[in-house]
Amino acid sequence: MSPERSDAWRVPSAWVLLVAVALIACAEVGGASMVQFRLPLTRWARGVMLERPATHGLVGVRDVDEQILDEALVKFDAGLRLFHLHAEGMGTVIIVAAMVATTLVEPASLARAIVVLVTVGGALYPAGYLLWSGLIPFYGVDTGRRVAEWLVWIPFGGASIVAVWLLTAALAARLLRRRAAAVALVLLAAGPAAAHHVGAWSPRDNEVSANFKQIKLSLQARKFDVALRLYEGGALRRDLRARAASLPAGLDAGLLAALGRGDAPEAERGLMVFFAALVRDLADEAARQLADASAPAAARAASGQKFLEAIWRYYNLIDFAVAQRDPRASAAIRLAFDEAEGYVKAGAPPAPDKLRAPLARIASVLGGVIEASPTSSRRDS
Repeated sequence: MSPERSDAWRVPSAWVLLVAVALIACAEVGGASMVQFRLPLTRWARGVMLERPATHGLVGVRDVDEQILDEALVKFDAGLRLFHLHAEGMGTVIIVAAMVATTLVEPASLARAIVVLVTVGGALYPAGYLLWSGLIPFYGVDTGRRVAEWLVWIPFGGASIVAVWLLTAALAARLLRRRAAAVALVLLAAGPAAAHHVGAWSPRDNEVSANFKQIKLSLQARKFDVALRLYEGGALRRDLRARAASLPAGLDAGLLAALGRGDAPEAERGLMVFFAALVRDLADEAARQLADASAPAAARAASGQKFLEAIWRYYNLIDFAVAQRDPRASAAIRLAFDEAEGYVKAGAPPAPDKLRAPLARIASVLGGVIEASPTSSRRDS
């Protein structure tokens, strides 16, 4: 570019505009497809993950595996969403940065280098999120992320970052020479759009715990008809009936009777018994799997940690109810859980054999809680 060139805004070459507009179009199509096909995509990803239990650390227990699958599916969905957001943003960045470089950067060779870097890097960087989402079901969250980082995010995101900083330096030099502060602000507004962001996951309720909270809120509001309806058609009762063989006899009938007559304390006691039995069974299953000495200690410790997460998710729902009826039992369970956590915490040497003792105490104490809370099927005459 010659010193005599005009400061009137220049349109980038047609191929740059085509790439940018096509990227934005892909973002819009991706967003619409994500909404339209979200359920089929989720079912597909879940099915693939279930076919590869070792890859995702599945242990064969639904209450543990559901949380692992939920985390992976959240990241799977996040990758699709982030492709939509980054493709829209990078399409705009390509147009703005290429226009600024074409108009204001000297010499012409530097301007061409910036345009090529920001166009190629900006166009391919969002595809990393699609790649990541596609790899999660087959290779897991962490492996998929590493592949996406090395194949896409680092090279093409790096190209975008280099282009933005070259453009920043060129505009800063021009500002010093021509005091064109307004032009520098155009670049700064574009921002570091190539920043790597993969979203964050936080544990969410599953169907059973969410249904419990709905029933509990209805009981607290004394809307017993709503609580009864939520129980009769909810996931909690389905799970309770599926586990009937390991639960106290008459628990389902007792809950229905208590909700029907508006007996909130009796209903809450029945719910406590159900979750106490669920946690007891999880603790027993965890101890059984940890006893398998054929598996490596690190793998058994990782499995134990997943069981502890599932145990706490359920026990936390009833800890207050247990403490009201038996404070010693509540304290014993908490102490056992704290001890178990110490054997699997990050940085500590794996000790799966030691983990079995606190798990056994949790199961034993909850067994006592259940025995002290016999089910009642009394009804109003």
